[in-house]
Amino acid sequence: MSSNSTDTTTSCKTFGLRFRRLALVAFIITASLIVSWIVWPGSIETTALSSVEGSDNPIVQKTQVALLKSQYVLKSALQQPGIASLLIVQSQNDPLRWLQQDLNGEFRQNTENLTISLCGSKAHANDQVKIVDAVAQAYLKAQLPDRVRQIRKAANEQ
Repeated sequence: MSSNSTDTTTSCKTFGLRFRRLALVAFIITASLIVSWIVWPGSIETTALSSVEGSDNPIVQKTQVALLKSQYVLKSALQQPGIASLLIVQSQNDPLRWLQQDLNGEFRQNTENLTISLCGSKAHANDQVKIVDAVAQAYLKAQLPDRVRQIRKAANEQ
């Protein structure tokens, strides 16, 4: 009976030691993840919405996304006051190409809302907001002639 008791005691000590090691490893991993999350800047997505009438048609959606990412709209956005001087823009070799690649435009399912988004580091979040806002304004200005034509056409039909 004493050998059975010794085996149980040894087994409990081994289990306790293994459990402590596992708990220590889990603590170290958790602490490392928390520290890395705090120290390293994460990424953030900045978004804006624009309502587009009649955008339930996939062709209209693709056309609107192409207009959003067009050189005309993006150049207009980059030329708005204060945009070209932003650090995030100045750090790009080719800001126009960067926006064409990194700016996203998509229609969420069953909506007429075009979501305009730009991903980047949290350190540049304020700059991203200004850029997305400038792109949204330039996009709306590019759409204006079409809307004026639609209003005039509707007025002439009455």
